[in-house]
Amino acid sequence: MEINGKILIASDIHGRTLKVEYLLDAIERENPDHIIILGDFLYNGPRNGVPNDYEPMVVAKMLNPFKDKIIGIEGNCDSRIDHMILNFPIHPILEMTINGKKCLLIHGDDASLSWIKKSDIDICLFGHTHYHQYNQSGSLAFINPGSIGFPKDKTPGTYAIWDNGTISFYEIEEGKLLQSHNL
Repeated sequence: MEINGKILIASDIHGRTLKVEYLLDAIERENPDHIIILGDFLYNGPRNGVPNDYEPMVVAKMLNPFKDKIIGIEGNCDSRIDHMILNFPIHPILEMTINGKKCLLIHGDDASLSWIKKSDIDICLFGHTHYHQYNQSGSLAFINPGSIGFPKDKTPGTYAIWDNGTISFYEIEEGKLLQSHNL
């Protein structure tokens, strides 16, 4: 599989409708060609508690209109039922070419990390940690867009935009640019 253009990358929504409203604002503002969501779509997980805006079925209905743009990766909190109510495929792991770079798309939990050693890739896109990050290890870049639903340690909810050879991280609520890196 190969995609090109402006890519919005998000992760770890965890069924939060208010956070998806911010994501929909970002989609409208950025007008991406494709949207990659790196897991944990609907279920909030036992450690996160139940926030007031936790409505998994509503989140599915909010995301489903973008089914032709979304490339989904299964997270550790996603289940078979999530596959049934989301109208786009959710892949356990996906290797693909994005803007000319060989990429591995994983959630980032222990079950998916082993694929990094098996892959000949330029970039690993992952979620799970709930922190946005960009790290370079030799020729391999590791990119995590952060968490929309439950950012950690009072960091803001974040997403990333990959466009014109640059990955940029943005705060989800106001769209404020946090940092950019050349790929």
